[in-house]
Parts: sequence; structure tokens; C-alpha cells
Amino acid sequence: MISLAKWVIQKTLVGERTLNELTNAIEKSGARLELIELAPFSLELQYENTDEFRPIIYGSTTFMLLAYKHEYLSRGVFFDESTFLMSEYIKHWGQSVLNNDANIIRAGNIKDLKYNEDQMFFVRPNDDSKAFTGTLIGFQDLTTMVDGVIDENPFITQDTELVLCSPKKIGKEWRNIIIQSKVISSCRYRFSGEFNIDEDDVPVDMIHFVESLCNTFTPHDVFVMDVCECEGEYFVIECNCFNGSGIYYKDFSKIVNAVNEYVGNKSYTKIIRSNKGLNSMIIIGLFKEIDGEGFSPIRDLISDEPISNKDAVLRYLKSAPVTAAAPGMMEDKITGKHIKGEMLMHSDGEYTWRSDLIHYVDKYNFQLPPDFIERAISWRMTKPRKI
Repeated sequence: MISLAKWVIQKTLVGERTLNELTNAIEKSGARLELIELAPFSLELQYENTDEFRPIIYGSTTFMLLAYKHEYLSRGVFFDESTFLMSEYIKHWGQSVLNNDANIIRAGNIKDLKYNEDQMFFVRPNDDSKAFTGTLIGFQDLTTMVDGVIDENPFITQDTELVLCSPKKIGKEWRNIIIQSKVISSCRYRFSGEFNIDEDDVPVDMIHFVESLCNTFTPHDVFVMDVCECEGEYFVIECNCFNGSGIYYKDFSKIVNAVNEYVGNKSYTKIIRSNKGLNSMIIIGLFKEIDGEGFSPIRDLISDEPISNKDAVLRYLKSAPVTAAAPGMMEDKITGKHIKGEMLMHSDGEYTWRSDLIHYVDKYNFQLPPDFIERAISWRMTKPRKI
């Protein structure tokens, strides 16, 4: 079978299992496949292999945003910055959105709000930039956190819109991949807050809920919608760009074939997105098993002795701004077991690290530069509470 599609996949930051399953499905589909390297926080994308094929890009948020500005690759980015917004979901879907009670406010205006210091809120960016991870936090801690994020995160400014809403108790969560208003694939990926994949637990009425909303509005022809069960009803949690979303399914072929068919029959209008620049930063937490030759094996970088001020360091690693998200799951390279959570990139403006570093520091006392430890100990931000 001959396909017009060409998948351009970021080799680094895509989970090993996801990469293997996805590449196998692409090869079986008859589409072209190209793997590229892209360093975290790259300022530009050097790509010259343009041809008559229709690209589909897949990788981190950073890769997606850079490809979004690329004349050739932008045709394979299923994104529109004017529609992938929580405010748009609430505008079109109303009470069907979990956080329909949200107050959407400029980051610089948070400090002017009048709430009790211990009142709890869920806060996240309005857009799909993944500038930081949504978190449950008290109001006093929130004002301090936002000040720190504005100071240290190159993607956040005083004018960045934040979504501020009441906490919700969520049961199950499902990820739905949608093409032209139809659910192509769906699976449950979280249960009572824990990462728990089940492709069989996909209620028919949940699919009907999703597709009925798509008849009203979609942020793009191809996108991902996360849905939850809350107090016996279904609600939209958020929508995400397909090009940078985790794929948790066993059978990737159905998804690949559907996307191939879509790009084979569709032309795209390029949308230019401006992006705030990033300075060069020091990458920490690298080791041979993930980052290749030239780095030490992970077993040479761990210790039985706790690192200095371990609690403060872990707090810093977890709370620093998120500047990129990557699809796929993380694997403990010592035990081979799954690490909870998605692969994220954190940055404090000087250092940057993958979110799996938190796991290795916590469980194995992974060695860190003394200057970084000193920076973490002196950090002024307070700790956001976990959901």
C-alpha cells in the first residue's frame, strides 16, 4: 500500500515503547518514516528534507511549536493557537467542561485577587503551551508561585492568561483521539488519580458524549480530548494537539492509518506562531541508557548515601516551571518498571532537566552538580500541593 504521508518523529524524548510501536505501525501502513534529533530547548529547527510527501510530525511540545513555524513541516502540525484554549472550550461546550467555573485572568493580576490565604484552587495555563503543569494550590502559595514562574519561565509573562478554578474530585479519565469529529481510538488512562491504562473500559455513552460535543465545535480536525467522570457525569478536562500527546494504546495501526488517510485528502493553511526566545541552559540528569554514548551509565551516577538537603532538592525539581511535554511513558532504566507520570521538561532559567530525574533522585540519590543543589536550597518559591 502506497501512502502520501511521511511521519517525522523526534527520536529523543518520545518514550521507547511508544517509539517502537509507532514506527512499526507506520512501516506497516506504507507511509514514509523519518527520525530526527532535537535537543531540548532548541531555538530553531533545521530541516531541509522537503519533498512531495505530506508530513505528520510527532514529538515534544517544543518540536511541535518549532515545526508549526516551519514552511514545510507546518502542514503536518494539527494546531491552531486561537482554538486550543480553555476559554474556547468553555465558550462552546459550557457546562460540559469540567472547569466551566473558571476565572481566566492575567498572571500579573493574580496578586490583586481577594481570597483567604488557605483557599484552594486548581491553576493551569489557558493555552496548550504546557508552560507549567496544572496544579492544586492554596491562594497564598499561588501568588508566590506565579511570581516565581514569571521571573524564571521564558514562556510566561505578566499578560499570560491563567485558568483559576475550584478543585474537583475526578474518578476515571479517558483519552480520545479524534479525526473530523469521530473518535478513532479511546482508552482509560487514569483511575482515581493514578496512571492506569485499560482499553476495554471505554463506555459507549462516553464516546457519544465526545462526538456530540464535536458536532458543536472542534479546535482542529485532528486532536486529542481528555474526558473524565465526576459525580456520575462526563466532562471535558482539556484538549491537546495530537502531534505532542501521549498515545497509550496497544494497537497504533488504527490511529496511524486514520491520520495517513486524513493528510492524504487534506490541504493545510499555514499559521505562524511567535515564540518567546530561550537562552542556552545547562542540562542535568543525563545518562548513557537514554542519552547515548558520551554519558556515564546510570549505575555510576547513583548512591546509597542521600544527597545533601534531599527534600529541598526534590521540592525544587518538582516545582520548577514545565516548558515542554513529550508523548509516551517513562521507564526506570534500573528496574525496567513504569515511572508514573508523563515525560516533561522543567527549567529554572539556568538549568533544565527531564521529569524522570525526580524519580532517580528520590529513589536512587542520583548525583547532581553542587551549584544546582545550592540553587535549589536557596529557592524562594513555596511548594505547590499535589492533586
